[in-house]
Amino acid sequence: MVRDEMVRDEIANMVWGIETTVPAPDGSGRSGRRAAFETRAFHERLVREANPTPIPDTGPLVNDATIRYEVMSRVAEHWIPFLPVHIADSTREIQLRRAGIPRLIEGDLYPPLRIRPRTTLLRQGLEQEPPESYDVHEEEAGCGSAGRSKGWRA
Repeated sequence: MVRDEMVRDEIANMVWGIETTVPAPDGSGRSGRRAAFETRAFHERLVREANPTPIPDTGPLVNDATIRYEVMSRVAEHWIPFLPVHIADSTREIQLRRAGIPRLIEGDLYPPLRIRPRTTLLRQGLEQEPPESYDVHEEEAGCGSAGRSKGWRA
């Protein structure tokens, strides 16, 4: 059983496809959050092993500030972005198109690759050659959160 949720981000004018349950090798489902964490750790380990000279951590600048802001944080790898695109021959109507976030790892000497979804619900079109875009009608995302699942009975 795989499950994802479509969560609307009104501030950013986009939708996130969150993989809550992803397929496991044995055919069962497992936590998408846990699988994303393990995949990230695997890639970080590969980068560390390929580049044994650690990059020095400069840390925050020393100053008299009483407040410190973090400008940007990393998006979890099981969150897949869907961005608005105009429908052909329409000036107002939009659909939400699956996008990709690059996997950025500090110290990686290679160009970052896009994180690809694991669930069949969000991977639609990625297996074709060349890969096809996957568009979702704006109404499918709903106002808050909409869950979708796909499973098989034995």
